[in-house]
Amino acid sequence: MSELTDINFDDNLNINSPLITNLVIVYSNNCHRCTKLCQELSTYNIKYSKINIDKNTSFKKKLSNILKLKILSIPVVLLFNNNVFVKKIPNKFPPSIIYLEISNL
Repeated sequence: MSELTDINFDDNLNINSPLITNLVIVYSNNCHRCTKLCQELSTYNIKYSKINIDKNTSFKKKLSNILKLKILSIPVVLLFNNNVFVKKIPNKFPPSIIYLEISNL
C-alpha cells in the first residue's frame, strides 16, 4: 500500500496495472473499514493506495477538474486501469459489489 499525496498522485497513476485508490479521513470508522477491505481485496497484480483528503486538500479539486468527478461522501474507492479512470465506488456499496468491481479490472 502506498500513501498518496497531492504531490505524488500523478506519479502513482502512471502505472500499467490496475490501481485501487481509497479516499479517506483518518478519524472515520467507515474509512478504516473500507481501507481494510481494499487491502484484503487487492492482490499482487493490483496496486492499492490511499489518500487522506483532510491533509491533501487540492486532491478533490484535481479530481473535479481533470476527471470530472464530484466527491460527495467519504470513504470512496476509485478504480484505475492502465492510467485511465474506470469507476467510482461509494462506501454505501456492500463489500461483495466492491469485490466484483475490483475483480473485473
